[in-house]
Amino acid sequence: MGGPAMREAGVETIIDAEGHGVVGLVEVFGRFGRIRLDYKTLVEAIRKRRADVLVAIDYGGFNAKLVARARREGVKTVYYIPPKVWAWNPGRGRRLARYLDMVLCIFPFEPELWREWGVRAEFVGHPLLDTTVSSGRDVRVEHGVPADALLVGLFPGSRPGEVERLLPLMVRSVDLIAAEVPEARFVLGSAPTVSRDRVNAILSENRVPISIDEGSAVDLMAAADVLIAASGTATLEAAILGTSMVIVYRVNPITWAIGKRLARIKYMGLPNIIAGREIVPELLQNAARPEPVAEAALKLLTDDAARAEQIEELRRVKT
Repeated sequence: MGGPAMREAGVETIIDAEGHGVVGLVEVFGRFGRIRLDYKTLVEAIRKRRADVLVAIDYGGFNAKLVARARREGVKTVYYIPPKVWAWNPGRGRRLARYLDMVLCIFPFEPELWREWGVRAEFVGHPLLDTTVSSGRDVRVEHGVPADALLVGLFPGSRPGEVERLLPLMVRSVDLIAAEVPEARFVLGSAPTVSRDRVNAILSENRVPISIDEGSAVDLMAAADVLIAASGTATLEAAILGTSMVIVYRVNPITWAIGKRLARIKYMGLPNIIAGREIVPELLQNAARPEPVAEAALKLLTDDAARAEQIEELRRVKT
């Protein structure tokens, strides 16, 4: 199971991973039939092809079940980017460990935890550290943004559901920011997994021009002075690049209520989780409203000292 990048690298995929891009407990119910069918297809492939090893990558809810089944079929199991059990449920980690031969961790504090559960575990570094740092100049030129203009990058996520919840919020926040800093420019980083027609429909409601960039997210991050970004991988990419940001997120209210009861960590943004404190403003669920989002972004845009302080904290996260 994989996407276009894996196919380009030479992997034969019998299932396209794109249909599995769902976040949240409630949200997954609408895809349950598809997910169940794909699981059965993979189990059958493991049997028929007499697999030697299963490499599970991320996607804990699906892969935790798959590695357990593979082990029962006599297949060796390796988990790369294991579930963040330290954030949610250590008991789940202990159960999963029974079915694993090796865990490849991307955070330096994870191997010790998995070793305590009897699994060989190695820290292999975070793949985002291989990100090619861009100057961002091409992005500014492409969107007609002067070199000395303040640029705000918008990253509402790569899943359609995220964009539906977060892009309208960002659009309203842009109106408030532009009212205070008229010279600011705004560029949206649009993922290929999201309908361009739907993005255009949402942007048609805004009073302030927002350009759409479908190129490299890293280039836009490097070009921007401040980001408003959905909690997720993009926030860690921005931290590595040293770009200041505000983190926002919303999910189904039922998913949020359940998640709050299960969570064992204070923060949702990866830079804050790694730092152990809030170095990046997090505006989540009911707090994710245009006024506080705009206020947090404006502080970083207009207060050079505040932006420099956050960038220094992000540098520490990277190192």
